[in-house]
Amino acid sequence: MHLWSRFIVFSSATACLLIAVTNTGWCAASASASGGNSTARTVTPDVPSPIQTGERATELAARFFDPLLADAQTDTVRATLLHQRGVLYLRSDYKQKAITDFNSALQLLPQDHEERLALLFHRACALLLRPKPDARAAIADITVCLRAEPNDPEALIVRANAYRKLGKKEMADADINRAAILAPKSDTAVRALLQNAMGATR
Repeated sequence: MHLWSRFIVFSSATACLLIAVTNTGWCAASASASGGNSTARTVTPDVPSPIQTGERATELAARFFDPLLADAQTDTVRATLLHQRGVLYLRSDYKQKAITDFNSALQLLPQDHEERLALLFHRACALLLRPKPDARAAIADITVCLRAEPNDPEALIVRANAYRKLGKKEMADADINRAAILAPKSDTAVRALLQNAMGATR
C-alpha cells in the first residue's frame, strides 16, 4: 500500500492522479476531531459530482470541515483535517486554496510525521494543476516522496508530468519507463494513468 493512501482515506494516490491526468473522480471522508483518524463515508447526493463547480465544493468544505477544525484538540488532528479539506479544494477550481491548506498542515506536523508524504504528494498535484503550474516545486515535493518509496509508479507518473512541463523529455521518459515496469498489471487504474502519461510525454 502506498504511503499516502495508508494515512488519508479522503483521497487515495490514484484519485489524486486521476485529477492530475484526467480531471475526473474523487472520494470523500470525514475525520474525528477527537481522535484524528480518517473515516471513509459513503458518497451521498449532497457531495458534488466531478463536473460540479468549485463554488459548490467550497460550500461543502466549509460545511464539513470548519466545525471540525474549530474543535480540533491537537495539531495532528488539525493537520489531518486541513489535508482532507485541501483535497476537496484540489478537486474544485480552488487549487491555490488547496496549496494553502497543505502548507498549513505541513507547518503543524513534525518533520518525521508519516502524513507529510501524503501532503507533499497532494501539494505536488495542486502545483501542477493551478493555472500557472510550478513544475519545479512539484518535482521537489514528489522527489521527497520517491526517496521514501522509490518504487512507487504513481509518484513517478506525477514527476514525469512535471518534467514534461519543463520540457525535460528525457527525464520524463525515464520516469514513465520506470513506472511502466513497476505498475502492477492487475491495477487497471494505474495502468490507465500510465497510458495517459505515456501519450502526454511522447
